[in-house]
Amino acid sequence: IQRALPGLLGNRGRACPASPTRDRPAELATARQLHAAATMWRHALFLGLFLTLAAGVPSPPSRRLQFRKGSDVFKVVQFADLHFGENEEGPWGPAQDINSTRVMDNVLRAEQPDLVVFSGDQLTGNNIADNATAYWAQVVAPCVRLGIRWAIVFGNHDDMARSPTQSTTTRRELLAFDQSFPLSMTGSGPAELHGVSNYHLSVFPAETEGGQEGSTPAAILYFLDSGGGSYPEVVYEDQVRWFSGLSAKLNARRPAPLLSLAYVHIPMPQYELARYAKACFGMAADGVTPTLNDTGLFDAFAEAGVRAVFVGHDHGNDWVCPYRGVALSFGRHTGYGGYGTWARGARVVQMEAGARGALRTWVRMEDGSVVDGGNLLG
Repeated sequence: IQRALPGLLGNRGRACPASPTRDRPAELATARQLHAAATMWRHALFLGLFLTLAAGVPSPPSRRLQFRKGSDVFKVVQFADLHFGENEEGPWGPAQDINSTRVMDNVLRAEQPDLVVFSGDQLTGNNIADNATAYWAQVVAPCVRLGIRWAIVFGNHDDMARSPTQSTTTRRELLAFDQSFPLSMTGSGPAELHGVSNYHLSVFPAETEGGQEGSTPAAILYFLDSGGGSYPEVVYEDQVRWFSGLSAKLNARRPAPLLSLAYVHIPMPQYELARYAKACFGMAADGVTPTLNDTGLFDAFAEAGVRAVFVGHDHGNDWVCPYRGVALSFGRHTGYGGYGTWARGARVVQMEAGARGALRTWVRMEDGSVVDGGNLLG
């Protein structure tokens, strides 16, 4: 299929564009042939994923996340704004999903992370008729093949309906499907909260020489649902209260807060202020489109000692800027779906165990190069 679609593999089309062949009848036959080839590729991918699972891809020995023994590091790769499922009738939609899969494969093989975070807009739900879970299986397939655990937050496109009168796969249905994979670390969070992907993961110290596992976490990863799609683009007050209560409990009776990071899809309003800091680094080729209002999430993060927050949403940014003790950070646009023609990649963050914990970050590009790196000092 990659040989059959040489021109289409470079397509960077925005979400929801019209099919490029509809107004060019002379090209219809070729387009149909390419569509058939793309459909065959998609079916082959699904079959390959099934056979991989059936063959018994090695899953982690437990759901316990730990710093690596010997190096005392824990590495997270963030895949941002993949936008699988555009232009279902093809051919360029399936072709760009092939490209997105290649980006993930390249990054994972280069970085070999301990965890992948899919930070929202895994799908362009408003382009998908009724098979969203099939596209979700494509999204996580690189992690399944390589035996790498992952966690997700939802974005504004994942459960966006094709029209106000059409049904779509809901957030909760997508969550349940994601959690059906043995390698998924995605949590459910309290059912009474707004949104769905509100949860945390603990990262424990490495095993000691005697093989003992510590019972006290060394770091915390927080995940919050910033809405969009079937929800307003808001982090609600009940989510902020939940986070504040949880972080206070986890940090109780400690001389300093646990090393912690947070992942949210849509930037907080403070990102608009942080972008002008002198100590920023990374690409700033896009605006900032924050949540609809400020409900106190940033203040709660700062009070809890969260060292860095990672978002997506604005595809032309991968910058990191310190603001009031917190490193406000964008992931790198990973998917060939969605708007923009910037080179694709993924933001990596490496936590290092210690009294306060060192944090380093960089962007691993599709071509293997490393850019936009620095220390996350908060």
